[in-house]
Amino acid sequence: MEPEQREEMFVDLENRSAFKNLPVEIDSLSYFPNENGQVLVANITLTPRLKETF
Repeated sequence: MEPEQREEMFVDLENRSAFKNLPVEIDSLSYFPNENGQVLVANITLTPRLKETF
């Protein structure tokens, strides 16, 4: 993933209302090609609030 694409993704995630009140720490990003494009996978660290919510 190109640095510009990563930055665009982070900006988009920050602008989504579901994530504004729920901080997420992304440990790593990976992407995999598939027949319709690419699949993006983010490994996150579970914060106490995430553990409580889910």
